[in-house]
Amino acid sequence: VVEKQGNIYEINALAQNYYTIPLPLEISKDGNEYILKWGALLKNDEGLLKKNTELAFAEFPLTTYEFPKYVSDSTPLKVVDNQEEIIISNAHFSARIDKKSGKWISYKVRKEEFFGSNGLEVNLWRPATDNDFGAGLQKKLHHLKDADDTSSVQSVQYEELPSKEIKITIRKVLINNSVDYTQELIFDGKGSVLVKNHFVPLREDNTLTYKIGNHLTLTDFETLTWYGRGVWESYQDRKTSALVGLYEGKIKDQFYPYVRPQETGNKTDVRWAKLTKKNGRGFWVKSDSKLLNISALPYSPEQLFPGVDKKQTHPEELTFDKHTHLHIDLQQLGIGGDNSWGNLPMEKYLLYLYKPYQYSYRIEPF
Repeated sequence: VVEKQGNIYEINALAQNYYTIPLPLEISKDGNEYILKWGALLKNDEGLLKKNTELAFAEFPLTTYEFPKYVSDSTPLKVVDNQEEIIISNAHFSARIDKKSGKWISYKVRKEEFFGSNGLEVNLWRPATDNDFGAGLQKKLHHLKDADDTSSVQSVQYEELPSKEIKITIRKVLINNSVDYTQELIFDGKGSVLVKNHFVPLREDNTLTYKIGNHLTLTDFETLTWYGRGVWESYQDRKTSALVGLYEGKIKDQFYPYVRPQETGNKTDVRWAKLTKKNGRGFWVKSDSKLLNISALPYSPEQLFPGVDKKQTHPEELTFDKHTHLHIDLQQLGIGGDNSWGNLPMEKYLLYLYKPYQYSYRIEPF
């Protein structure tokens, strides 16, 4: 028997039947995303548990997320191309791409620098978790740690598109010439940048990778807002407790103080995120065709890694880095946890290096 009390449906008796319950809302084709949340609450006090304690919940998407369509701005751009770098600028912003490293290393909006020293990098590594150490991954995957710095830069070129946007194409070979990587940066007149990442394997085997993604070193940012799973961290094999919603928090609070510092703070199924400085300026990161993994921390990845031979470190010993560290990833290797002394994550949560990947996102200043 199902009785409706407002928007609450109370099940008084369970039988081997299916119930059709009308939704208490009208879903129109307005481009919005609708997700139905079901929860099971206690009707009465039971021991230590009080009435209305939620015992279980689940989410069911009623519509699919529609990725935003962007209309580029055609304000003219100036390009300086010399032996060392390419500089793109106008009255709104300036960007500098270093040809030697093949990195986008400077991004000034209204003359205020947003990027830290290392800028935007390809990233395949994470600070090992306790489960990673149990499986020996900190040694097996250590060669991924400096994938960008040890890469071979093939070319850095620019072209003007018919839309008046400027496209920078960076080509590198990663991991001992085993992955062909291309990054495209498409700048428009307002400083909005579409970042496209393409990974093409040059060999075939079952080598794992920690991540397929980008690491961005920023100046001092204070707040992270995101539309995705939260409010706490989530990973591809640990996210059903994190519901899709709109969340906001201080970047310093995105770090979880495990007994030993390690990978932390990841957000899954992110539609968009926004990073804001104390003065109110900042930028959006918007998914372009696939949902993202995002994390923003006040510590560098190196600060959270105790070394290949694990040292006993503690979160109380950490001091905030002078930079904010933003990760914008397609996917990350599962956390695992079937045991902590050898097991890898389940097969469906593994991430293999030598497969083709591509993903993109838009950086948009405000």
